Amino acid sequence: MANFSDMIYPGRGSAQRVAQLANIALEDGMQDWPIEVSDPTRLDEFIELLLANKANWELSYWLLDLVLESAWDDMCITPPQDNLPERTEPLVDVLVAVWEATKAPRIALRLENWACVDATAPDEMFGVSPLVWEARRRIGLSTVHSADGRIHLLDSASSTEPADQPSDSALFDYLALTEDAVGIRTGVDGNVSVGIEVLDAAPVDDNTAFDSVTECSLRVDSGRLRLTSLASDAHGGGLVAVPAGWLRLRVLLFQSPDANATTGVQHVQIQCWPAEHGNPVLVREQNPNAA
Repeated sequence: MANFSDMIYPGRGSAQRVAQLANIALEDGMQDWPIEVSDPTRLDEFIELLLANKANWELSYWLLDLVLESAWDDMCITPPQDNLPERTEPLVDVLVAVWEATKAPRIALRLENWACVDATAPDEMFGVSPLVWEARRRIGLSTVHSADGRIHLLDSASSTEPADQPSDSALFDYLALTEDAVGIRTGVDGNVSVGIEVLDAAPVDDNTAFDSVTECSLRVDSGRLRLTSLASDAHGGGLVAVPAGWLRLRVLLFQSPDANATTGVQHVQIQCWPAEHGNPVLVREQNPNAA
């Protein structure tokens, strides 16, 4: 089973606020709060509360646990095959809405945890894990095994191996660049959560939730990006449709590669849009206030 204690938590003040809003207990010694106070009979109420506070990632973080654990208990009481679409589709929609409201890295990591990405059999997953998998698929979140502290993003038709390429001297600690491939240093040897957004134009410069941010150019003549790593099969990475030609990539890391090496927790958000080739730049590094 997944180990919730491995996650990084928001402040206790947000937990106290959720306890007040939901009228649930919060006591010292509750190691798995709010899972311990979940209640399937109040599932609809908890969902409404989550949607009402979806723009606040800290409150949503705790409320996600409350909703998903209550939904899991509800499935145990009423077998999931009974009216499955009517019961599960709204919950998937809720998870998508919560992510879209903030796209906060800690929400991505929480969804990854509930998805039980390392499970190899159904009995190793939570009852709601398949729903979380579907929500992550819809919003473009995936998990890649970061081998040797790096993941790769490249044109699906490329035969380039970014690990064999020299890093740009200005961004040595972050990127290894070629024309049609980029190696992204994560600082993690293990699973990392990855989100890819395909945009029409450059996004608003709102990256305060991330510890480090870089930008670079990538040529994708095939119109498909492949996400992979040294630990992945050469043809096993996820494919993402993008405009063919030159793209600008903004790579946002939840934690800087060096700072994250000891925690094993990382989320990488990648934004890409059509743009002429430009030099790589370091936009932000080691933000101590990252969420």
